[in-house]
Amino acid sequence: MKFSYTWLKEYIPSLPPPKKVAELLLMYSFEVESVEKKGRDTVFSIDILPNRIADASGHRGVAGELSAILQKPCKVPKRSFKEAAESTTAFVHIDVRDTQGCPRYAARMLKDVHVAEAPAWLQERLGACGIKSINNVVDVANYVMLDMVQPLHVFDADKIGGGIIVRRAVSGEKFVSLDGETYTLDSRDLVIADNKGPLALAGIKGGKCAEVNEETKNIIIESANFDPESIERTAKKVNLLTDAAVRFRVGIDPNLTVLAINEAASLIQEIAGGRLLRGIVDTGKNTPARTIGIHKEKANSVLGISLSEKEMVAIFKRLGFGVTRQKEYIQVRIPSIRVDLQGEEDLIEELARMYGFFNIKPVAPRITFMEVGDTRREKFRERVRERVAAFGYSEVYSYAFAGEREMSLYTGQAGVLSLLNPLRPDMKYLRANLIGSLLSALAKNQQQDAARVFEAGNVFSRPAKSIRDTTELEEERIAFGFFTKDLHESSYFELKGVVSSLFESFGIDDMYFDDADPGSSNLFHPFRSAQIKTDTQTIGIVGEVHPRVRDLFGIRGGVGIAELSFAKLFEAASAELRYQEISKYPSVMRDVALLVPMDTRVAEVEDIIENTGGELLADTDIIDIYEGAELPDGKKNFAFRLVFQSPDRTLKDEEVNAIVEKITKTLEETNEEWEVRG
Repeated sequence: MKFSYTWLKEYIPSLPPPKKVAELLLMYSFEVESVEKKGRDTVFSIDILPNRIADASGHRGVAGELSAILQKPCKVPKRSFKEAAESTTAFVHIDVRDTQGCPRYAARMLKDVHVAEAPAWLQERLGACGIKSINNVVDVANYVMLDMVQPLHVFDADKIGGGIIVRRAVSGEKFVSLDGETYTLDSRDLVIADNKGPLALAGIKGGKCAEVNEETKNIIIESANFDPESIERTAKKVNLLTDAAVRFRVGIDPNLTVLAINEAASLIQEIAGGRLLRGIVDTGKNTPARTIGIHKEKANSVLGISLSEKEMVAIFKRLGFGVTRQKEYIQVRIPSIRVDLQGEEDLIEELARMYGFFNIKPVAPRITFMEVGDTRREKFRERVRERVAAFGYSEVYSYAFAGEREMSLYTGQAGVLSLLNPLRPDMKYLRANLIGSLLSALAKNQQQDAARVFEAGNVFSRPAKSIRDTTELEEERIAFGFFTKDLHESSYFELKGVVSSLFESFGIDDMYFDDADPGSSNLFHPFRSAQIKTDTQTIGIVGEVHPRVRDLFGIRGGVGIAELSFAKLFEAASAELRYQEISKYPSVMRDVALLVPMDTRVAEVEDIIENTGGELLADTDIIDIYEGAELPDGKKNFAFRLVFQSPDRTLKDEEVNAIVEKITKTLEETNEEWEVRG
């Protein structure tokens, strides 16, 4: 975002030179990407993080930061205006039909304004921030947004029929923007409308039909507060990330609506004349300030410093917070504009910022020796990842956060976990399964004819029973899935084959597929899905993704996904482990390839090999399962590695070869369709 040095200096007359200002902001608040001379002004390009857009995407917010850093007063001029006897309510009628999408809508009206070119100072301020001048009235709305954060819109009142309506669009409804572009809306898009149709795409872009131009005489100023998630979704859909949408999509202070509209009314009256009607039409009310308690001992412990209570109070007052000292803690009153401050940890971070991270001396951490965890589990995790990768799947790493789209796939009984301060509206939850993450990854790889991906990671949910530790909210899972542009029924069965092969590779021979849980019917194809079970427990689910879910993620093709509980898979594999003393004599290896029908199971062959091999056969591993065009129809090839070892002597090639010959003969005699090769 761009900020004018001249504008900031108006609030802090003794502001240091631009280079020093950039250094201070970088050290205490924000990353300054560039400092550029522009005419008589200097422009800062500042990276305002999403959690600070609500207060610091306006010049007053940045000036407030500099005031706290420099410990110099920030002087904001007070504007006044003169109201006419006529009441706004007599001419402006607001009907908010979706209060969730629009919690607050305020409007003021001016009559007999003179719309013309904006004064030079106003054009310079907007130009420094990268905004083109339109006219004196529209420019004031943009100026107030750049100053106070709150986006505004101005309508030509004489072009509005029957009052202002805030509603969801009718599916297929058309909207023509100020720049003449036509957009097709759906029923989830929020619009500002009259009785003829949409006047504006709420919180994103104004419409052509009520545009303010040089012929305009009477205007209505809009100042509203919109649901961040709704703005985010629509802005992405229509590909319009305007300055207003950038602010509304993260959520801003609803108290700004009235403050900003009064500021705009005063400036318009000053620049364009006109009669300001008495009062405001306001559908909402102010949000009370929050109070948060902070304990001095905890703050110092977290930061590794020794701030006194007096120093903490001074820092909070510099930031414009109200402070009340209590017996055991400091009670801090947070201005409503600081929507990012929600708990004690946030206040501790504010102390660190204003104290200066560079003033916190590095201290070598105390080393605590801890008992090594379960290395068997760690090694098993790596083996699972390696084997899924060997099946042709590429590993992906996704955020552990999810939005409404991903969470709509969750069918469990445990409660979902939402974040108090999400980075973005589409990251407001902790994911409850890996399926949504894989679908997002596959959706991004549709340029390929086919894609196979897997992920191993944690999912989160709140169990019905009380918990003793936050680790009880986590569960480790592994999921793998495919995308193909040409879906055929065998794709699902191929995925089941991968699941079977994975279990067989760990010697789990009691795995079977059972009818899918009815609760998964909204996620998977009703006839191509199954639960993955052993004799003792349900380990996961596999299925072809339902067309409705594919459409939700914008996937044009077939998708199949399997998701397994890692803990249950580890338990099932561990049950197959046998322990014996390690032989000091060398082992001998032989490989056996076997051509078998497609429905032959690895475990079936392994049983015969192990029963025939006798005591000298120490281990049997499946090292390859091959299915290719060069093999006979309906056939696949198993490759086994046999390890022979004696506990009391070194084996000779002759006796090993004799055992291998016995095994191969038994395999071919067991089933006439089995053929030992090579």
